[in-house]
Amino acid sequence: MKKHLLSSLVFISTLTLAQESGRYRNSITQNEVNVVVGEQAAEVTGWDFQISFPKNTEGQYVSKYGAVLEKGKDRSVTITNQNGTVETFNLYAPLTYSLPDGVKEYTMDGKTYFYISGVREEGLVGEYLYEGKGEPKVLLSADGAGYFQRHMVPADELEWWGIETDYKGEIQKVTGEKGKYKLIIAMKYKNGKYDRAQAVVNPEQRKTYFLGERILSW
Repeated sequence: MKKHLLSSLVFISTLTLAQESGRYRNSITQNEVNVVVGEQAAEVTGWDFQISFPKNTEGQYVSKYGAVLEKGKDRSVTITNQNGTVETFNLYAPLTYSLPDGVKEYTMDGKTYFYISGVREEGLVGEYLYEGKGEPKVLLSADGAGYFQRHMVPADELEWWGIETDYKGEIQKVTGEKGKYKLIIAMKYKNGKYDRAQAVVNPEQRKTYFLGERILSW
């Protein structure tokens, strides 16, 4: 079943575009932008900005401030600012897509996210203790449920939790030094609300850090 993103934006189909309209994400900073490409201009919309990139006589998309929007590798786009700095955004989801088996979606704050079950991923299942000692705790259980406890209040039960992916089911994982990597845990509470939280997995120490303060030893 086809899904649709950016319904409020106009998509102009053309075979000559260097970029692909859709939703993009910087994997390092997690900044997101919507890119809509037309025959004469491309519009890039972020959290609190919108920039137009008109096409010049050479076929480049250039903003009035001199920034250049270009096609990157592996269905990404790059924005090169006038000072030469380059920011790369990878395609998170095109305007239309079909989800592979095992990948599900949910909507939070008006944006659609994707996730898969995380129970088979090493170092995620278990009880996370605050500073490795006690409450407030987080439980990501092997049955796909669990709970999330905030400071000084009872725990909120989870209906499900999973690992955030893109529309193809690829985990949005950022690898750091010594094999450490971070990913996003998606959660739905039994009260119907959704949440997202960062987890950092350290295979060398066999520890996982949830929100930087809840620790799971495995």
